[in-house]
Amino acid sequence: MFPTVFSYGQTDKTKGTQTTPSTGQISNGLVNVAFYVPDAENGYYRGTRFDWSGIIFSLKYKGEEYYGKWYTSRDPSIHNNVQRIKPDGTGEVVTGIASSGQGPAEEFLTADKALGFDDAKPGDLFLKIGVGVLRRKDDKPYDRYRDYEIVDGGKWTTRILDDKVVFTQTLSNSQSGYGYVYTKTLYLIPGKPVMRIEHQLKNTGAKTLSSSVYDHNFFVTNNHHTGPDYAITTPYPMKISRTQGPDLFRVDGNRLQFTKLFSTMDMAVTWINGFEPAAKDYSFRVENIRTGTGYSVQGDRPLSQIMLWAIFTNISLESFINLNAVPGTTENWAYEYTYFTGGNNLNPTPKK
Repeated sequence: MFPTVFSYGQTDKTKGTQTTPSTGQISNGLVNVAFYVPDAENGYYRGTRFDWSGIIFSLKYKGEEYYGKWYTSRDPSIHNNVQRIKPDGTGEVVTGIASSGQGPAEEFLTADKALGFDDAKPGDLFLKIGVGVLRRKDDKPYDRYRDYEIVDGGKWTTRILDDKVVFTQTLSNSQSGYGYVYTKTLYLIPGKPVMRIEHQLKNTGAKTLSSSVYDHNFFVTNNHHTGPDYAITTPYPMKISRTQGPDLFRVDGNRLQFTKLFSTMDMAVTWINGFEPAAKDYSFRVENIRTGTGYSVQGDRPLSQIMLWAIFTNISLESFINLNAVPGTTENWAYEYTYFTGGNNLNPTPKK
């Protein structure tokens, strides 16, 4: 099959009226994936928090949806997310533009900020990898939920084949000193319910690209609602810290299980430790233990941090790694996601 190719250069994302967002699909006959195409003029996600590539709004396997919409609607006036009860008594989640990523959305951060932000004075430039060169508005601290001006978004190219899509962002900005070629490939393994996400970040600029990157992993629970049916398993005994909503879950060795059906206003947040600085511990499983539906993931780089964030529609394990590409060098990393339903035995092996 001949590939479908989309190419988009820098435009002012405030111009024009968005109609139907640019999308694409891939399939291996088992897993069907639908995603948004990065597009400064007509893309669905045009915020300045998440990497624009690989925003998956649907992944289905055996009739189960894994990455559907975890929020009810988007509102540009919302700073991050708002959980609220509607007049009819049902719950809803309204998100701002910055946080409206879906699926395994990724964000690049340097010391929990954008790269070069602290060195930028108001009016100066800084970098958000996967978005572009941005302008600092004022002397306020960095806020990932703000909408910063995109001065240079580079050029995005999206190449779609039957079972694979390749996103490439090429950026060269002499004013800021940043330049890179960033490539992300989503590949469905033939004959398996497995998606591999491969990344390559080649530094073509004058400044070092020192950053962490994490996958938000928006796993939807809309059809079943977050609660005691859901458990998380890791290959190491979990140690938790900086916890919000401690009554909403319990940890027993390498297993975390939710203890109650989440209300509309409930939120669980905790940082997870206990992993070793080795790629084998970039491994976890999230599943509905009643239906046997969930996913497991294995990375090829050591974890630097991992955080759980869960509300009634969604369970997210935000898994971080560190990158450091000096000028002229390239960083490569990958994750492999396995999707299952009906009780497949894919648990990570616990440590003794």
